[in-house]
Amino acid sequence: MSIPNPFFYGNPVPPNQLIGREKELRRIMGRIVNQGQSTAITGLPRSGKTSVLEYLKSPSIPDFYGDWANRLIFSHIDAIALGGQYDHAQFWTQALKPLENYTGQAPLLAETYQICQQNKFGTFVLERLIAQVRQANLRLVLMIDDFDVLLHHPILNNPEFFGSLRSLASRSQGGLALVITGNASLSQLHEDTKHFNPTGSPYFNFMDEITLGPLSEADIDTLLHEGDAYFTEDDRRFIKKLTGGHPYPLQLASSILWEEYEHGDEKDPVKRQQRVEQAFHNKNEATMTDNEPKLEREHRDWYKLFLDVECSVCYHEHRQHFYQHLRTITNAMIVIFGSAAIVALLSNTLGVLVAALVTITATIELIFDSCRMFNKHADLRKRFLSLEQEMTKVVTVNKDDYVSFHNKRLTLQKDEPPVLKVLSARCHNELVRNGKANRLQEREFEIKWYQSLFANFIDIGEDKLRRRN
Repeated sequence: MSIPNPFFYGNPVPPNQLIGREKELRRIMGRIVNQGQSTAITGLPRSGKTSVLEYLKSPSIPDFYGDWANRLIFSHIDAIALGGQYDHAQFWTQALKPLENYTGQAPLLAETYQICQQNKFGTFVLERLIAQVRQANLRLVLMIDDFDVLLHHPILNNPEFFGSLRSLASRSQGGLALVITGNASLSQLHEDTKHFNPTGSPYFNFMDEITLGPLSEADIDTLLHEGDAYFTEDDRRFIKKLTGGHPYPLQLASSILWEEYEHGDEKDPVKRQQRVEQAFHNKNEATMTDNEPKLEREHRDWYKLFLDVECSVCYHEHRQHFYQHLRTITNAMIVIFGSAAIVALLSNTLGVLVAALVTITATIELIFDSCRMFNKHADLRKRFLSLEQEMTKVVTVNKDDYVSFHNKRLTLQKDEPPVLKVLSARCHNELVRNGKANRLQEREFEIKWYQSLFANFIDIGEDKLRRRN
């Protein structure tokens, strides 16, 4: 008789099944209760941000909120679900909808709410409304899930909208607390909205940032023990290494392994784990792409193109330096060992060996043609750098811009010599470590030491390059 699979992935985790995040939850709830302070929850896609929001507003956890339990008004907006025609008034109409349940208890609140509707939720009347919320001894907790999507919204991505959010939350004296989630860090939000207010304070510097990383070792063990009916200790080590301890990959890999035990025909533990690993990578990549918001996908293409251009700059810089060093070494060897005086001082045997060395060195120089290749890669680096600088001047990305720069990128590619894939992967890793790929949440490639050592000479195992978890 089969046993129901205890692992699930895809939808947010129900509050009563959320594992871990106790420290982060207590910090956020503490800020809500203490003067209605605002919080930004950031992290990789599928790190559990929406699940945390669901837990925060769950009626099953009133004890922590204490006296505030029945006075907190939760409003949850999914930014991905907002249509492209959503304007300021429509946003606040949806955000303030839960207030309608409380207007009967506070006549002044009901009156001010009507004034807000009549004035299409201008910032001034919104401030009066939030003040009435506070005077009614209530607190509005506005949750905006996937907030960074709004940075690409055709209407709401403007200084008036972001400025009003900042003003309302920071001046509400506890009447309004914002809790937002996003893949982008607060520093990235500041950078992406800097052009709206280049000399003023960042729009979101009143928030505390809480980043959801991997689960703790104890929480990982708690989750994996759900599979004790099948999982061995080796299975648990395998899943930990495969997933890096992140909640969604943990649930996904555990679910796949469970199904292999339930319905698979592979009895060898090593081969079973190999099948799970392959299925995990296939499904993980497909799921992350399918669930990416449309607006994010459109801008992700732009960021990916920009990252490719930056990677090309890095790649040709490495090639340029390689040929420069190669030319220096070969020229030095030819000058030193090709000297007649040096040869005259050596015995016949050594003289022959030195002559052979000089010949081999000259042959290497002839094959690599380091002078010409140095100049070629220097020129390509300069052209890619120029393209990168052009792209940085684009403020609002549109399809025409993407197509134009993509074509320019293809034109440059035609002039490139065959690209060494391992070296290109090494350049990608450098950009990831330097934070250049944060918007895309890119992962590094696993590169062996010997692959890196010969990366400028030849590709070794380039077909087996895989991203780290």
